[in-house]
Amino acid sequence: MGKKFEYKKGENKNKYLYRLLKKNYSCLKFYEVNIDKYLNMNTNNQILDISYDLSKDYVAESKLAIETKAYYWNYYNSGVGKRVYFYFKNKSI
Repeated sequence: MGKKFEYKKGENKNKYLYRLLKKNYSCLKFYEVNIDKYLNMNTNNQILDISYDLSKDYVAESKLAIETKAYYWNYYNSGVGKRVYFYFKNKSI
């Protein structure tokens, strides 16, 4: 497991994370995920469709973080991402 990055309180922690990634890795890849295909959601309920459209980004991001054991990923402290992360973590998907 890699070394945990530290940052000064009150400063942009992403600045330190990107510096750490550049120092420790020679290649950084980004992947695009087709969220609808990945989550395989097909609903015929208007309320479910609205809820899905509003939260699918957070659900896919959290699910991928759990499945890939992402070390440097962090959920947002407020909102759907945090709740979804702990839901998947407790379900052991």
